Amino acid sequence: MKNASTFLIKLILFLLGLIPTLSILPARADGQWIFCVYDEPKRIAWLIFSLLLMAVVISVNLNNEVFWRKLRKMFLLPTTILLYCFVFWGFISSFWALVPHASMYEFIQYLVIAILFPILLIVFNDFVFLSSFLSGLVIGWIAVSLVGLAQIFSPTGPLIGIGGANGSFFGARNSAALGLVQQIFLFIGIAFYYVRNGRVFLSILTTLILLIEIVYLITLGSRTAYVSFFLTLLIGISLFFIFKFSLKSMSIKQLLQLGLVFTVILTVIIGVFWTSSWARERGRLALIYFKNPKRYFSSERWVFFRNSIEIIRKHPLLGIGLGNWCFVYPIYRKIGKEIYFTDYIQVRRAHCDYIQLFSEVGTLGFIFWLIPILNILKSLNWSFSDLSPVSTFVALQILAFIFLMLFDYPLQMPYHKFLFYYTLSIGGAISES
Repeated sequence: MKNASTFLIKLILFLLGLIPTLSILPARADGQWIFCVYDEPKRIAWLIFSLLLMAVVISVNLNNEVFWRKLRKMFLLPTTILLYCFVFWGFISSFWALVPHASMYEFIQYLVIAILFPILLIVFNDFVFLSSFLSGLVIGWIAVSLVGLAQIFSPTGPLIGIGGANGSFFGARNSAALGLVQQIFLFIGIAFYYVRNGRVFLSILTTLILLIEIVYLITLGSRTAYVSFFLTLLIGISLFFIFKFSLKSMSIKQLLQLGLVFTVILTVIIGVFWTSSWARERGRLALIYFKNPKRYFSSERWVFFRNSIEIIRKHPLLGIGLGNWCFVYPIYRKIGKEIYFTDYIQVRRAHCDYIQLFSEVGTLGFIFWLIPILNILKSLNWSFSDLSPVSTFVALQILAFIFLMLFDYPLQMPYHKFLFYYTLSIGGAISES
């Protein structure tokens, strides 16, 4: 691949990480400008740059027989085939959907993801290209975090996000928190790599950036984000100590540096919770469900879950059509009919991606969707034993998303959906290499 072509692909990948993260449209609310419209600008940005990447990669490799052999191989992988089966099933489900165009809205996003997926498996196999994408992603999120933290101390339009001081100019507060969790373990992997390889300056820089992201995440007060982040972090730390190779392969100096970084991060986390009554209260509400799981069965999310089970019971095999949960849900409100369903507000999501997707695409579609995720997760190295820890942290990043989907709806938001499948493609590229 020529230098100019390589640079162009690197640039597009950098912009893919950066532009969707920062894509928003301002709107007027309560007499001031806020960044209100965020889903559609991000969706359009993902689609445009994804298609652009696909066009450029194919055009620069038109006469490259090695590339086409690799691409054929990627197309024939069981993971890719099952992804195509899911996308095709999503399209077919529009024929019996109550609102077919809602199915097509979701189908187009999944179609672009599926077409690009085998290409990403090849592209992300080159660390130069992978680092370009991750660099754009990190810069985008550090900008979001810095602006968000500045707004807490001095709210000034038009940078005020939804939710005021506790909002985010990424979009709504919760979507920002979920997005932070969706990329933070990839970045922790980069920081770990620098510490492990004795890159002092880069270790300090990445640690500072991590601290900013973690502090901002805590200030957003998302209970689902708290649980997903800390649970995945705990699993990662446990794996590090379980697999002795990681400890044996590091010098005393490297272990001390890693211990110092972890101590600083832990101190900052405790400090933010200690000083922020808002964060403490949100954290306390999250812990309640661990101390008394029965509390979940009296929550509004259990109501959405239970009513969604009713949808699945009536449509177990075919589902109600991709993207149609919010239109069909009112018909199946057997319990808690008044919860988040009035003349002024109506629930639009099940707050559990698994149950919502299952109800939309049925048993067969859900199997097509789930198996590729589990295949990639299973194929990754969890032992920190690579020269680079990328594999383990990609696995942890996918795991964090799996936790997010339990009690929230990241798969229903275009930005989070695309980022999830890009992360899956990174995992697929690593496992295939």
